[in-house]
Amino acid sequence: MRYPNQRYFEREFDMRRLVNGEVDGSRYYSDAMGVANCIYASSDGKVSPLVGGPLSDDPDYSHLTKAMRKPSACLRRTNPAFAFFVGAALAEKSVLAEHESLPPRAMTLNMDVAEPFYTPASGSPTIDHIARCLAVFSPGLAEDVLKTKVGTDAEKSALDKAYSSSPECGVSKAPETIPPLMQRAAIAYGLEAWMRESAS
Repeated sequence: MRYPNQRYFEREFDMRRLVNGEVDGSRYYSDAMGVANCIYASSDGKVSPLVGGPLSDDPDYSHLTKAMRKPSACLRRTNPAFAFFVGAALAEKSVLAEHESLPPRAMTLNMDVAEPFYTPASGSPTIDHIARCLAVFSPGLAEDVLKTKVGTDAEKSALDKAYSSSPECGVSKAPETIPPLMQRAAIAYGLEAWMRESAS
């Protein structure tokens, strides 16, 4: 083969296009949810160690990559299985399946635990930090985003409501420069991580 890494680079290129909002990622996310559901079923619901994510201890998804190799029947052949989206879909599955409905706004908070969770160690907050902030202060409203169908007006409304109801996070509405799909994924990661953090 002349270009042994061609498929890898095509996937990286596709991911960049998705992040930049150049293509509709709904289909990719739907495929990722199918893979996540399969992994979830084969893991007896114990998926937290597999989720990974941008601000986690496993940002390169090494645990998830390993898990995806085992139940090969979980891998779809139609579209690339982006670890970022599969991790986010697993986080969604974990939040919605393993926890009671969350209160729209946090009742009580231990800020000694909460503040370091969503505050960047340096520099300005990214969408991942903002999503973690939403998870902390407005867990139920963040969860409402995950209850909507990807790419719908309902998803956009839920995002806007979560931001506008969380003044602590410094964003009054869904950022137009960040595709809603990426915001949703960040919220999924943030909520799943916060559920684990606050339960420990």
